[in-house]
Amino acid sequence: MDVFSHKKYKDIIVLCAKERKQKFGQRFSLAKVAAACGVQKTYLTKILNSESHLNADQLAAACEFLNCTDLETEYMLLLREQETATHHFRIKSIAKKIETLIAKVRKTSAVLQGTTTLSQQETGWIYYTDVSMQLVHLFLTIPTFQKDLGLIEKALGLSRERLIDVILLLERHGLASFDGKTHTALEFNFHLDPSSPVFRPYRTLQRLKSLDKIDKIQGEDSCYALTAACAADQSTFESTKLQILQLVKNTQKSVVASPAESVFQLNIDFFRWDP
Repeated sequence: MDVFSHKKYKDIIVLCAKERKQKFGQRFSLAKVAAACGVQKTYLTKILNSESHLNADQLAAACEFLNCTDLETEYMLLLREQETATHHFRIKSIAKKIETLIAKVRKTSAVLQGTTTLSQQETGWIYYTDVSMQLVHLFLTIPTFQKDLGLIEKALGLSRERLIDVILLLERHGLASFDGKTHTALEFNFHLDPSSPVFRPYRTLQRLKSLDKIDKIQGEDSCYALTAACAADQSTFESTKLQILQLVKNTQKSVVASPAESVFQLNIDFFRWDP
């Protein structure tokens, strides 16, 4: 939905709620929007169908609930301010701010056409410090899970509310889309360089998530976990490291050529205890 093509903030609220409701069900009904604003549904309905207005805090709360971007929220607050202004100088000033904001949005959209709307650094921090976000993203590459979000909930132990939050975040970062029937991952072939500042927190969070999963499925055919400390010479260390690297290369080749049916996790640690 192109928020900036609409000139009334009330219209945007109704259309956003309708769009979200189509995607995720009753969680985004007007009653839920009203609750997020701290008002009754009857009050919100009356506001939306009259000359009265939400106050700025209520509108900001609605924008947050509907997962609007910062620019979309700023735009809607300006529209509200424009509709409630009475002095001609203030009306003119607000109109100029709206015009400048729209020009900024259109220019950014033209430059970033075909890319995500956020910087790579910002997207990376959010993506790699939320393990559930990455896993949901991978599940959305698989047709079976695209059609039944309940399967993702079961696999990751997420509530429907948490899953929706993650999917909305993926959409906001240009990493997923909704075609009216299914949610689909857009980009997913990422590689996190070990030199990245987010690598260490990502590694820690991923391992904790992996260990939690292993504890739940230990002994099943779908899990193979091995931890071993051993003593050997440097030559053995180097040759084993080469074998691991070759395994990783072969696995990558197989994964790229394979149809997406399930999400798997491979963690490898191989290091010296002595300096």
